[in-house]
Amino acid sequence: MVFCGRRTAEVLGLSVRDIDIDIDRGSWIRVMDKLLDKERRVPLDPDVASLIQTHLLDERPKSTADALFIGTKGPNRGQPLTAAGLRTTFRSYRAKADVLARHPHTLRHSFGIPRALCK
Repeated sequence: MVFCGRRTAEVLGLSVRDIDIDIDRGSWIRVMDKLLDKERRVPLDPDVASLIQTHLLDERPKSTADALFIGTKGPNRGQPLTAAGLRTTFRSYRAKADVLARHPHTLRHSFGIPRALCK
């Protein structure tokens, strides 16, 4: 969400096979556009791609879930992350970073193009 402006539902809907990590030619995620109901390839920041690759190879709990993001602790360990779980994680990191209260969707607006430039 932070580095590619995706909606919460798009992030939670990602599966492991939707990620294409290639350090040489660039990394991509495959998302379904909510409004156009069409698949899109979105470039992935190299640093984020590296973090996701490390997570998948070393840190991700063993799970039969196809979801890219799964719970790593507690009773939901290995289960797909929910919207409530994402909000909790977001709040936790926001507090650590000492950032004012905002919602995850607020990040998406930082990727928008001002209407005045769309003409």
